[in-house]
Amino acid sequence: MKYSKYILLTLITIMAASTFVEKFYGTAFAYNYFYASWWFAALWAILAIGAIFSIAQGKKYRNIPLCLLHISLLLILAGALCTKLWGEQGLVILQKGKPNITENIELPFAIALDTFRIEYYAGTNYPSDYISEIHIDGEKAQISMNKILTCKGYRFCQSSFGADATMSVLSVNRDATGIPITYAGYALFVLSMMWIGIGKGRKLMLGMAFLLLPTLSFANVGEQQAADFGRLSMLYNGRIAPVSAFAHDFTLKLNGKATVGNYCAEEVLIGFLFFPEKWEVAPPSPGASKKEIAKWNNKTHLINLLHIGEPLKIFPLKQNKKIQWYSPTDHLPAEVSAGDSLFVRSILSEYYLALHNDDTAKCADIIQKIRVFQEMNAAEVLPSGKKVKTEQFCLKHDLVSLLFKINLTAGVFCLFLISFLRNRKWLSIANKLFFVQLILSFTLLSLFIALRSYIGGRLPLFANGLETMLLLALLTMLGGVVFYRKMPLLLPFAYLISGCALLVAHLNRMNPSMTPLVPVLSSPLLSFHVSSMMISYSLLAFTALNSLIASIQFLWAKDMSSIQRAKQQNLPCIFSAVFFLGTGIFIGAVWANISWGRYWGWDPKETWALITFLLYGMLLHRQFAPKNPIRFHIVCLLDFFSVLMTYFGVNYFLGGMHAY
Repeated sequence: MKYSKYILLTLITIMAASTFVEKFYGTAFAYNYFYASWWFAALWAILAIGAIFSIAQGKKYRNIPLCLLHISLLLILAGALCTKLWGEQGLVILQKGKPNITENIELPFAIALDTFRIEYYAGTNYPSDYISEIHIDGEKAQISMNKILTCKGYRFCQSSFGADATMSVLSVNRDATGIPITYAGYALFVLSMMWIGIGKGRKLMLGMAFLLLPTLSFANVGEQQAADFGRLSMLYNGRIAPVSAFAHDFTLKLNGKATVGNYCAEEVLIGFLFFPEKWEVAPPSPGASKKEIAKWNNKTHLINLLHIGEPLKIFPLKQNKKIQWYSPTDHLPAEVSAGDSLFVRSILSEYYLALHNDDTAKCADIIQKIRVFQEMNAAEVLPSGKKVKTEQFCLKHDLVSLLFKINLTAGVFCLFLISFLRNRKWLSIANKLFFVQLILSFTLLSLFIALRSYIGGRLPLFANGLETMLLLALLTMLGGVVFYRKMPLLLPFAYLISGCALLVAHLNRMNPSMTPLVPVLSSPLLSFHVSSMMISYSLLAFTALNSLIASIQFLWAKDMSSIQRAKQQNLPCIFSAVFFLGTGIFIGAVWANISWGRYWGWDPKETWALITFLLYGMLLHRQFAPKNPIRFHIVCLLDFFSVLMTYFGVNYFLGGMHAY
């Protein structure tokens, strides 16, 4: 259909504008006046009709995989239409002993709450799951995060709960036609894209998925005391961590790095805690800006919290078979024995006196007493000695900061040599050296991620911005290693993109954490969803840099062959990126359907991911993509802004459920 391109661009523009409307006018306004409006649905319907005419007129049905690809997209739109017309969604608010409250839905059977409980990660106050025990249609059942319950076509998901844990809020969904049709479209998309990719010699690109896996005054504190104190365990960031982890973050927030002069983080922590008269943050100068004053106030507040002992939850107590961690100034339960209460209240005061008297033997004895107390009350949740040493090693040796400097520097030099060095012999030698260095960088980052996995008990690649940057850097370097011989320009791109990702990770480490996953993220689909998305983003970053270099070379030498060659290099990368992006979006939709009963909610991150998918999909469409290679590269560069908006813009400006 002649005007399909303009309809698609109109839809993309409307979706982009809607995310900003939602930012300023609220979700309900954007949903009612844009996403749920009749004219928005009509535009999608016109686009679908145009696709059907295009298949018929262009005789695409003769190309079976291409035809199946278009059918998959039509199925997804048809499923969305069925959900809109016949799907039911609502809420059920359950309270034990009280009538149920239903919103936007009627249930043909009885449902009642027996109990609601929150399960926690062992030895912490960090929730691992929310569980509702219910009676439904006369039978007992259980609903929890990522574990839905289906009864007579109605699907129940754990949505929320009351502050006193006597109320449970369940989302209810019934969609007998929309979900099966949509899922069929998802599956057909993946199969048809793999068929097309393998048929065109892109097997290696698709196979990439399977390779985954201020100023301070000082006082001297003994290094041995600091090391012993740092090996104690504490509740920090929702997990049982060595005190060294808290000391590291505390020092970072005060000084911008994990050391102060020659003093390590543990020495800084003990200095501020036990020698407050000698350790202080210098006040701002008389002419300081409001921002500088605010920073000083924040640091002072952090130090004051430390002085009253609030963050130091190093004392575990077992009550009713549950372990709770307390600081010396916390209010202790009445059932705590007098001996335990006295120990929690006084032991750090004894340590203070031993430090001031420079009694190293007494200091070591007190640390041992605290360690014995921890083992008596929380032996089953304490990290092993090897795990503590591993974490201290990671805190001391900042591989992320080292690697971002190495990769960015190597990337600049490698790009310069490939672009302008004409001696093939020297260029070949340089490329081999850079390739070896890339393997070393990839190995070091893999080691760092493996160590964090061991420390945190999970793959540290998915929970926050720092971890996704690590994944992006790892995948980018992997792409450079695997496909370097086919696309030499991937080598500098791998350095530059991974270096930028590691730089962002380094900046995020100014406020680092390795927290347990929140309940909704405790799903096996998490790794597949995030990995697919990050592979796509890294491939699209390759294409943007390739287009940028090709454009610069064209302006420099007016060589049309080089810019045409760069276009041919970009197309397989874009194809693979669209495959992984679409797969990641669809896995995320299935996950959302399992977690809270709907596969698409027009969240800003979802919307911008769809925009990115459509923009790059147009570049693969002969009728939509610019035929002139110069214009093609300009569009590649412009389209990459949608990737930046999807990841950074949503996270730091638009917000939403996916912002982190």
